[in-house]
Amino acid sequence: MSSVPEVAAADCTSGESCAKSAETPQSRDIRIDVLRGLAICLVVFGHLLSGGAAAAVVGALIASFHMPLFVSLSGYLAFKVGRRTRWQWLGGKARQLLLPYAVFVLASYALGFGWSDTHVSLWQYSVRALLYADPAWWFLYVLFSCFALLALCTIPSGVASDIALIAVAAALWVVFRLTGSYLLGLGYLHWYFTFFAGSYLLAKYRSRWQGVGTWMLATGVVAYPFLMAKTVGLTPPPWFRAILMAATPIKVIAAAFAVAVAGTCVATLVAFLLARTPLASLFSYLGRNTLDLFLLTSLVIGIYTWTLHQSPPAGIAAASAMSAAATVVALGLARLIDLSPELATIILGHPYRRGRQAK
Repeated sequence: MSSVPEVAAADCTSGESCAKSAETPQSRDIRIDVLRGLAICLVVFGHLLSGGAAAAVVGALIASFHMPLFVSLSGYLAFKVGRRTRWQWLGGKARQLLLPYAVFVLASYALGFGWSDTHVSLWQYSVRALLYADPAWWFLYVLFSCFALLALCTIPSGVASDIALIAVAAALWVVFRLTGSYLLGLGYLHWYFTFFAGSYLLAKYRSRWQGVGTWMLATGVVAYPFLMAKTVGLTPPPWFRAILMAATPIKVIAAAFAVAVAGTCVATLVAFLLARTPLASLFSYLGRNTLDLFLLTSLVIGIYTWTLHQSPPAGIAAASAMSAAATVVALGLARLIDLSPELATIILGHPYRRGRQAK
């Protein structure tokens, strides 16, 4: 490819609010929006789930694939022919992801959230957040890094760009395994860029696999419960934090990757079925506002948990109710922030548009 394609407005997981898009409804695939909406619901629910054996099982199921699903969606949607050049496109991603990252990292420090090291100075904390992905807002940092690496890898055209993507993904693993360093988000990036790059290539060559897409989904759905049952005994748990450790055995990495891919297939099939129901409009709306929800539900939960010193009520039913409440509050806050184009740009990464208030 001669330039990195512009991510369409459908790519809300990459940081752009779809509500602000100029893309026509006819060009959108509602199933993707529904899948994104389902994914953000799982993220919020997973953040609040606690207490009991049943909650632990459900939490493990969610944690096994929900963040790889988000990154995979962004990689898949990144392959789209657009109008802007590579670096203009990447600059837009910086606005969409790095501005909110800086704002919410500083807010976490100011509010004294439990994941923030308030024993160091604000300057030290800021430098640390610049060099290492913040424990709470790491997704923004890592996702931007994925886009930056994509921009570099697609400088060459054609097959050379594919080779570059694969080589960079492999190099990230080698460097992390040799050094164990978390510098520049490497501890997260080596894992998630694999999904990002793989999904990008899947989209690039989708015309070659569309005929077997249904079989791929079916295989993942059937394999998922068996993979989960097998991998639970390898290490507790065999995903996310375990695969961010330099000493993680190769068999655990392979199991975690297989579980994440199979879980993504399950979520995709569920979303495609939901897209045929009356719930499609609700999940599609949530899917068009994933970044707002990711940022603001995390902030609401952080304030409730750390600033107000409250513990989320235990149990699946209580977590579901609190997830719904946090989502409603987050959507309300997003609409208030969006009244000011300046605040919406700085806090939520929305495109800045003069005169938006007058429209």
